[in-house]
Amino acid sequence: MLQGCLKRLIRTGALTVRLPNGKALTYGDGTGPKVAVSLTSWSAARAIAADPQGGLGDAYMNGQLLFEQGNIWDLLELAGRNLPDRSDTRHGLLQMAVLAARRRLQQWNGRAASRSNVAHH
Repeated sequence: MLQGCLKRLIRTGALTVRLPNGKALTYGDGTGPKVAVSLTSWSAARAIAADPQGGLGDAYMNGQLLFEQGNIWDLLELAGRNLPDRSDTRHGLLQMAVLAARRRLQQWNGRAASRSNVAHH
């Protein structure tokens, strides 16, 4: 699952991921800074595949994502290089307002969710 996700997402750059079983997988075209990470658990691999943004952050903070080459900034740069180019996308005023409202609702954090987040970290 993680392999298919990374193969689809990482097209430029050089990312090597060492899985918990020791197998190393390389993605990208080899340009730019090289980043090598190792995952210490399969649960971290599943979490990253299911939700790359949240899973990656949680794995890093929990010590389940270790850097063998490069650092977190190099990984973020590599991810940024592989974002889809949306420079030609234009949003009207109404569409921007709808997107802002949607984002605000998605990020809303009630009292119970806040307590859960604090307890988690």
